[in-house]
Amino acid sequence: MAKRQTGIWAVVFTLVVAFMLTIMPLPEWAVAWRPAWVALVLGYWCLALPQSVGVLTGWIVGLFLDVVNGSLL
Repeated sequence: MAKRQTGIWAVVFTLVVAFMLTIMPLPEWAVAWRPAWVALVLGYWCLALPQSVGVLTGWIVGLFLDVVNGSLL
């Protein structure tokens, strides 16, 4: 049980860092080179922990990413 809790906190921490990297301001010339941090981290965790991170997690993270970016649903 303790190992599962540690894994969940690692997922949450890396997703928070990915969100912070996504909203970090960059100069105009570097905006085109910004990777999709949240998608990369979510894809990694879906492959590494498929029993814990799945479609529902992706849907919730995507909804939150829409809110952070201010885009329409």
